[in-house]
Amino acid sequence: MPDKSNRWLHSIRTLLHKATMISAELPGVNNLLFSINKKLVSFLLFISLIFTSAAVHSATILNAWNTNGLSGITPDGWKATTVAENMETGELSRSVGIVAVSLADGFSARAWDVVDIEAGKAGNRYFEWFVEPSEGYMISVSSIQFNTRRTDTGPKNLQLTYSTNSVDFINAGAEITDYDNTTDGYTHSAIDLSGISDLQERRERMYFRLYGAKATGSTGNLSFGRTGEVTNDLTITGTVEEDSSFRMLVSPDEVYEDEVFNSTFTLTLRN
Repeated sequence: MPDKSNRWLHSIRTLLHKATMISAELPGVNNLLFSINKKLVSFLLFISLIFTSAAVHSATILNAWNTNGLSGITPDGWKATTVAENMETGELSRSVGIVAVSLADGFSARAWDVVDIEAGKAGNRYFEWFVEPSEGYMISVSSIQFNTRRTDTGPKNLQLTYSTNSVDFINAGAEITDYDNTTDGYTHSAIDLSGISDLQERRERMYFRLYGAKATGSTGNLSFGRTGEVTNDLTITGTVEEDSSFRMLVSPDEVYEDEVFNSTFTLTLRN
């Protein structure tokens, strides 16, 4: 269900559309006087556009995962713990090239012992997740930020990638090399994705992978999540907006039960 500002906008557009249809069906009528003043309609439309625009352009957390409280081996397909309105619930998984391991407050795996990121890609050494808007909406991804933890023999190099078809993955941002390794983990700077056109105004699911490489042993671990961290450990930020092309496919006669603005109007016919 759209938010209130979008419902206002929908109601006004429905009203004007109905008026147009009635006018077309009654070609002999010289004038159609509506009980709603045109200036009032214009004002309400203007206000609705302001509210809708503010909602659209304000960045929000689309999906996020917080590992605090996890224990044992967290299964693949772990659902996002924070989901924005008008967003589907994303899932986080491991590739077939790495092995799940038990870790408190972490989504973890081992087997990152490849010489570089390209070898990691060839050997399927990555974490993968997706984000997806609900039907009738589109999203633009602006950034991704994550916290990681690794053992001394864990992977020293990381590379974020993205895909719009789950097959062809493209690097996003620079390769992360020799990042700090502390007992409780490391908070990486957010990676700016706002300039990637493939990730803007998307109506379909988008996929992301974090590849790892240069572990010094097969038992070296990498995980999302800092010890005892109460904030999100993997965060996808962006905007959600109503898809206007989808809205045009919806019947103009559709009226929501909790509509704030009643689209009923009166016609006065003059000869």
